[in-house]
Amino acid sequence: FFNLQKVYFSYGINKEFYAKNVFIHLNCSETYICKVYAKPVISSDLCLIDKTVFCSTEPSTKVLENEGNVKMEDIPSINYIKKVSVIIIFATAWDREKWVNNHLRKLVKHILQFFIITKNCIININNIEEFKKVGISFIEVVNIGTDVVGKVVNSTKIKIINCLSLEHYNVTKSVKTEVNYLKKSYEELEEVFISRTRVQAQCELPLPQVLLLGPAGCGKKSLVQQVSNNTRTILQKIDCTELCRPEPGETESLLKRNFEYALLLSKECMVVILLLRLEVIGSQPGRILIQLNSLLDSTMNNAKVIVIAQTNNSSNFHESLRSRFLHQIYIGPPNESERIEILNELCKNMTLSSESLDKIAKFTPGFVLADLALLVNRVRRYISNTDRSNDVNVDLFKKFASVIEPSALRGEIGLVKNNQEVEEIGGLGGIKKSLFQLIQWPLLYPQAFTSLNIKHPSGILLYGPPGCAKTSLVRAVASESNVTFLAISAADLYSPYVGDAERTISYLFQRARAAAPTLLFIDEIDALVGCRGGRQKGAQERVLSAFLTEMDGVGFKASGTKGMADLETKIIVVAATNRPHILDSAILRPGRLDRLLFVPPPNQQDRIDILHVLTKKIPLDKCVDLDTIATNTELFTGADLGSLCREAAMEALTREGMDVEKIQHKHFMTALKSMKPS
Repeated sequence: FFNLQKVYFSYGINKEFYAKNVFIHLNCSETYICKVYAKPVISSDLCLIDKTVFCSTEPSTKVLENEGNVKMEDIPSINYIKKVSVIIIFATAWDREKWVNNHLRKLVKHILQFFIITKNCIININNIEEFKKVGISFIEVVNIGTDVVGKVVNSTKIKIINCLSLEHYNVTKSVKTEVNYLKKSYEELEEVFISRTRVQAQCELPLPQVLLLGPAGCGKKSLVQQVSNNTRTILQKIDCTELCRPEPGETESLLKRNFEYALLLSKECMVVILLLRLEVIGSQPGRILIQLNSLLDSTMNNAKVIVIAQTNNSSNFHESLRSRFLHQIYIGPPNESERIEILNELCKNMTLSSESLDKIAKFTPGFVLADLALLVNRVRRYISNTDRSNDVNVDLFKKFASVIEPSALRGEIGLVKNNQEVEEIGGLGGIKKSLFQLIQWPLLYPQAFTSLNIKHPSGILLYGPPGCAKTSLVRAVASESNVTFLAISAADLYSPYVGDAERTISYLFQRARAAAPTLLFIDEIDALVGCRGGRQKGAQERVLSAFLTEMDGVGFKASGTKGMADLETKIIVVAATNRPHILDSAILRPGRLDRLLFVPPPNQQDRIDILHVLTKKIPLDKCVDLDTIATNTELFTGADLGSLCREAAMEALTREGMDVEKIQHKHFMTALKSMKPS
């Protein structure tokens, strides 16, 4: 207690303040009650302040001494207080339960006798060693009568207005924040909170718990924090990874204690239990799962306790656990307008125009909140390291966005990042136009399709001989449409284990929805969903059924989650094959791969265009006649023409030596003699 309510200055301070009680004002925002002392070891520009008694008093016009940022106001007299009204803030709800009895008033009087107090001051006793075992964090003095400053004595009457836990007190002092993004999900979750306040504390009907679904980094935890803050609800986070213990029964005991504490807090106000990484303890049957289900059941009739779990895949939960979370809210990846709102919030201190933010939002499809925050942080770090604060532009964001993979797809197969342009693919003008109409228009202009009540194609089948640039065309259209491009071969989906291929297909579509808008490209689809029959009839039928189920959208519609139905319109499946005749007829029915585009071998003009693209960066002699080469390559595909150019280059190196500078026409004709169309 030696330094309690004392402020130390150097000997340069005015001696008339020695041993006087004063108000210490710091920058007009903080005020403390202290007694002034001098200390020889302190520099003239420093002071040591004990901040135990904090006041909300503003500096008056009677400030007598101004020491830099520290202003001192004299306290003329200190009287004995007749009656004091206080609010007690306990460190935990356990402490609150322990002391809410007749002994509390005597304890508070004993503590207050050590301090000089004023109206609306807060006494922080949490850091006083002698009082730590008491379990009280703060005492808020509401009223002390007519005196400005006073001291509690044995005759003072103590009135305890309220007893709060520290969690409840912090909630009452929270400031509402504006919702700038995830507005739909915010409103839906807020409605859950508000609806609980309309029912009685004990409800006869079971109240469903809430499951937040969404890709990693989409802002699930931030959303719960913001809703609980704005509704002034206590948020208790339980990280299930921290509950895991090696001893039997220890994990169950910790889990039970956390739920008991939440129920104790609910006596004061509404409580939200946020279960993080629930799949760690909720995926396998056993004692822990039984205990968890029992605790969840015990909260279903308590309107003041809301249990929220978050995951990116509800299939990670055991069936018995999933049945407890009947109210599911899906937080999908932000669309373009939502990404603009997020970027606008993240780039507040950057000199970026609204047009620049629009452009950044266009080339970040599939980016969730965490990805956009990472992008902005990398740009900020680059600016601070290079001292180019005035050079913030869209190109800088595009540079860093090209090396960031969306969180929902990070470390997974199938993601293709490229900047290939349609102009880099020669010929096939009609196919390019059709692909842009079928792929780009529905994804970029959904409002136009909605206004005309047009259903966009859910799937497109490209068929034709191999080497006709089917894969390259889809990749280029996806790149120019600024959508996530997932490309996978049917061979990558098969597994020797029963049921593995079906799970992989389901997971592939789930990832596509998580990174929407997405163009999902499946090459060699005939190997995956060929005609049913033959020796592998059972396996083929199971794989085909799983694929058709996902194509029809049954995989996520059955879950009943709000917000996911919109993602169906943001995923287009494009498949490619060179054997369309062996595909099962079910896959070609309306609503599936119902748009068929034949990609033929290039004609004369297409071959000329392809040769111009292929030889754009190859040094050619003036004698090279690409029209003649195109005439002599009837039925050659784009891949064949690419191989021809490589062979011509090798022929030039062989004939002319390693010092050859240009490829001549004769090299092409020689290479052509040894080649046949594929």
